[in-house]
Amino acid sequence: MTRTNEPALTSQEQERYHRLAESAENMDTLPEGAVITKSNGPGAGQALLEAALGSPEAVQRSVGRPSLSGKAAPAPVRSYRLTEELLRELGERAEAEHRKPSEIVREALHQYCTGHLRSQARLALLPVAAQPSPYLDTATVAAARTAELGGTIEGGPRACLLMP
Repeated sequence: MTRTNEPALTSQEQERYHRLAESAENMDTLPEGAVITKSNGPGAGQALLEAALGSPEAVQRSVGRPSLSGKAAPAPVRSYRLTEELLRELGERAEAEHRKPSEIVREALHQYCTGHLRSQARLALLPVAAQPSPYLDTATVAAARTAELGGTIEGGPRACLLMP
């Protein structure tokens, strides 16, 4: 089947694919007395994959789990148990939103953690007292105000009382 919307292979690409095909076809027979050893290094087979896929970057994209941070290292993995009902609901939602279940779980966990941290810091904004207080400091007030309200409040200075 020929696809008309894809560009034709360049002569370099044709030659490369021809060499790879020839190499694969001739692997059935090894020279007499050939000794085969298993490579035990972490890069075993890397050269073959790079030759087949064209570059180290192409190999990185094609094997393994993709990086979430954009760095070369794989993302940390956690495994959690779910009820059948929750798993079904997650699958239905992922299908409806055309997203991966893992993406939905990461987003939900992020929202839970950031919301939970905000609710833990019960803040009360009070007018600054006429007398200075040893319990208040400007940096704490500003950080708490930003964390609780997602921004700053216009107007005069205010004090912050952190409650357990």
